[in-house]
Amino acid sequence: PNDISYREMIRAAGKAERSDIAITTWRSALRRRLDKESQKDAEQWTPTIESLTALAIAIFRSASDSSKVDAHTQQGLYQLLVHMYKGILSGAPNHSMGMELIDKEAALGDQRVMLIFLQAITS
Repeated sequence: PNDISYREMIRAAGKAERSDIAITTWRSALRRRLDKESQKDAEQWTPTIESLTALAIAIFRSASDSSKVDAHTQQGLYQLLVHMYKGILSGAPNHSMGMELIDKEAALGDQRVMLIFLQAITS
């Protein structure tokens, strides 16, 4: 799998309002990357800003539909988005969501993903 296949799976999960599948896909790609770090010849997945945007949209879409998720789950999803944003800013290794792998300048310059993070912070 490459970035395009992971991104499209995350997008499909987002359209189905299944943030759980989007998050699982993201984390699975990260685990696969960590496993491949010991293999020098294997191509490693590096998450792109497009993949991050797809993940953020999937999470936000699920969190913003209060008719399908309870308040506790909704709050948890918004907190995850805030955690992801802080991870991008800090650049500190976090193997849970791997935000240190995201190009910080590209993320901060992407209006779409920054709007999603801003909406999560204010929700």
